[in-house]
Amino acid sequence: MIPDGPGTRRDGLTLTELALRADSVALEALSVLDGGAPGSACSGDPDSRAHCLADLAHHVRYLSQAAQSPGGEALADYLAWLKALFDRLGFRDEAVLGSFRAVAAVSGPLLEAGSRAAFERVTEAAVADYPRAGGAGNRYLAGHIEGNAAAGAYLSALLEGKRDRAITVAESLAAGGMPVRELYARLWRPAQRELGRLWHLGEISVAQEHYATAATQYIISSFYPRLFAASRRGGPTLLAACAQGERHEMGLRMIADWFQSDGWDTRYLGADLPVRDLVAEAGRVIPAVVALSATLSANVPWIEAAIAALRSEERTRELPVLVGGIPFMVSPELWRTVGADGCASDFEEAVRAAEGLVRRSS
Repeated sequence: MIPDGPGTRRDGLTLTELALRADSVALEALSVLDGGAPGSACSGDPDSRAHCLADLAHHVRYLSQAAQSPGGEALADYLAWLKALFDRLGFRDEAVLGSFRAVAAVSGPLLEAGSRAAFERVTEAAVADYPRAGGAGNRYLAGHIEGNAAAGAYLSALLEGKRDRAITVAESLAAGGMPVRELYARLWRPAQRELGRLWHLGEISVAQEHYATAATQYIISSFYPRLFAASRRGGPTLLAACAQGERHEMGLRMIADWFQSDGWDTRYLGADLPVRDLVAEAGRVIPAVVALSATLSANVPWIEAAIAALRSEERTRELPVLVGGIPFMVSPELWRTVGADGCASDFEEAVRAAEGLVRRSS
């Protein structure tokens, strides 16, 4: 029995609580695999077992979030992500399905009744749908720069460690009349998305991904004088932050730049921010809009907790909250589930949505 607040008790964990215990659940699931399938992908040398344990913990977190997300899009996205990765690594489908079953066997007895039923449904769907999650329909196999010669040349330069050559590509586009704001949408965003895809598929190293991302941050900053020179001043304030545990910050960083160029006063707080610090800063600044981002669905609970914390404080409870990131793109109604006031998937849409929230709250 687990406490559920003063004077109440309930049987079992919620899905969010299960996700918080993902590491210990993964240990139990590993024991199930050891007992039921000697010679499985999780047996062998210590490094292989450590990777398997991490994969099992990912299953717990992502399946828990999928069970809480409206529709089946969150699960489909996770399975597509896994299939692209595991096929490259040579994992047999049956081994992956066995890991889903092991997680379900351990998680079921821990969950309260409603959560147990939802988790069972999502794991059964995972077992049924995983084998066909690959192929042409898998978005993690689809490129982001086909037909975009400039983005291709830019990314190739960075992957070869040639930052100056990448700068030349960006400068050539600007010299040809492309506004700096368009460089975000037509050069840097597709290049970053393709970079992430190549890393996921194992076609580039972690070092190459880190270098290319850092180089793009540097190159973007070199365009700031031109980007902000003509922007108006005195606009509303945007407070932007990525979820705690989130390391993918380039998307929201570029969104914040776009807002700044449109006349907003942007306060970008970066990645991996604790909820208490977000709430404290929001209470100090009192922005017109709070923008929160998560790239990984496992970090959506932070978004929900952050919104709940903002709503619980007198100074921040009326602040409009705009959310974005891959989980909200693949599950269009998820923003309502976490209690946000709006959602956006690209630069222009984000600014329009934020302007609408300001008008609505004024």
